[in-house]
Amino acid sequence: MRLVRFDGITREAYYEYIEEILASGEPVSPSAIINGKLTYEELKEYWELASSWETCEPGLVPATLYYLVDARGRICGAIQFRHELNDFLEHFGGHIGYGVRPTERRKGYATLMLRHMLAIARNKGYESVLITCHDDNIGSAKTIENNGGKEYTTSTYEGKLFRQYWVEV
Repeated sequence: MRLVRFDGITREAYYEYIEEILASGEPVSPSAIINGKLTYEELKEYWELASSWETCEPGLVPATLYYLVDARGRICGAIQFRHELNDFLEHFGGHIGYGVRPTERRKGYATLMLRHMLAIARNKGYESVLITCHDDNIGSAKTIENNGGKEYTTSTYEGKLFRQYWVEV
């Protein structure tokens, strides 16, 4: 298993991954892996531009998207690293958002992705990162805690309670 950027996955693997999530009826997480009705080629360009202040969309912070792929190139999960925090991300999104495809859950992939992402953050010079999850998402809370996350507060957004964690990298 390894983390790769968007340009390291195939069109087929991407659409298979997205179709499984959409068929489950669950929200796509991180939601940024789909962006409106962009094609695969447009998404590749979008994600390249999204990773820098000079070219990211106005109102957004630079972010890098990675996928956890197996030896066959099948996508098992996705994780997004947001390079900065804005007001919204300080309360409800954090530096890191992730999701695992429904058929691959409860196999430790979220913990593995987060461990790899924390190493990337450390290599980029971060000392700590903020990660949030819905209060009732026990699996995500355990993933964060298993990677050293310390819950420091909660917040409410659109009637939903969020846990906020700082993780030293």
